[in-house]
Amino acid sequence: MACATLCGKEEERDHLFFHCDHYGRLWLLISHWLGIVTDLHGNLHSHATQFCALGVFSKISRTSFTVIWISVLFVI
Repeated sequence: MACATLCGKEEERDHLFFHCDHYGRLWLLISHWLGIVTDLHGNLHSHATQFCALGVFSKISRTSFTVIWISVLFVI
């Protein structure tokens, strides 16, 4: 099945959430909003582990990053 953004690629999980020219940019915007400069992994498990670990300052911080991560996936 073709990607919903009409980018011409196949719609599969990692493409849609992380590699798509349209939706993949959300992670860059979120990172800038959080004041973080990093390259994020492009597969679901590695991306989740890396992104949520960015909130290393406290348990509340890690929880907040996890909520942000899940929220972005939900919006996509």
